[in-house]
Amino acid sequence: MRQMARQAVSLFIIIGVVFTAGTAGYIWIENWSILDALYMTAITFTTVGFGEVQPLSRAGRIFTILLIMTSVGLVAYALTTFSQYLLTPGVMDQLRRNRMSRHIGQLENHFIICGYGSLGSVVAKTLIQNDEDLVVIELDPTTAEHARQEGLLVVEGNATRDEMLHQAGIECARAVIACARSDADNLFIVFSGKVLNPELYIVSRAQTADAEEKLLHAGANKVISPARLGGRHMANLAMRPRVMEFLEFINVPGDLELALEELTVNPNSELIGKSIPEANIRQRTGATLVSIHRGPENTTLTLSEDIRFEEGDGLIALGTFDQLASLEKLCLNRN
Repeated sequence: MRQMARQAVSLFIIIGVVFTAGTAGYIWIENWSILDALYMTAITFTTVGFGEVQPLSRAGRIFTILLIMTSVGLVAYALTTFSQYLLTPGVMDQLRRNRMSRHIGQLENHFIICGYGSLGSVVAKTLIQNDEDLVVIELDPTTAEHARQEGLLVVEGNATRDEMLHQAGIECARAVIACARSDADNLFIVFSGKVLNPELYIVSRAQTADAEEKLLHAGANKVISPARLGGRHMANLAMRPRVMEFLEFINVPGDLELALEELTVNPNSELIGKSIPEANIRQRTGATLVSIHRGPENTTLTLSEDIRFEEGDGLIALGTFDQLASLEKLCLNRN
């Protein structure tokens, strides 16, 4: 592939030299202006069939014949070389990977999904519904191609390898979601993710209870057991159907009126130092404050009049999109 690329570069250089020589030849033989000589070389080189700029002398006609023969040969060789380059196995894949790498390089605060199986595909669809940027790392070629057909950015390879995580932009990522099929792979992904980006938020899938504890020790912020979570959800649906339907209602994006959102109190927020009554969030924004989470351990605080907002507090709020947007402004800026 590199050899063919060098051939292409050499070919372009030769074409440039011949084009320059043609222009110089008409200037020297026919004593034309640079523009006329350049135009005559262009129409001769491309064989478009336009008429001569000015009547040619005998020497000029001979020179034109030589230029036509040279240009036709070069163009034919160029087309052959370009066709061979495109038909070379792996070239199109490499071009596609290069485009993908450039696109991923422009992402910031995105999500990385490791594994696009039955669970990973659902995670991806949920993130897309919330207009989030994401990159998928998938080992199986068929599954990776399916993800590409869905319009996703895909790094094809083993997510346990640092190289794949780097290609997915882990340094600038917001979170990693480990959905590999085995606990061992997820454990390695979690450990590698924390080493490569200590500030990364990692959610991992676990098949067994033993794996959950190991994944947490390896650095996962949250560990989810799909079987256990699904069982609890089904039980709650049976016991509290209206409550569960409401929770599903407010968590599905689209044209719905209500949504739950997580916001962070910025260092410049006017909320800092104020108590909940002083902040007057409900009256000012219309959003309802559900909970406050604080500290490295994400401790949930009891909502009381004595609580005062601090920098870095995580707020869970319920409201319409406009109401939540108003609350977000309070979390970001001072008056």
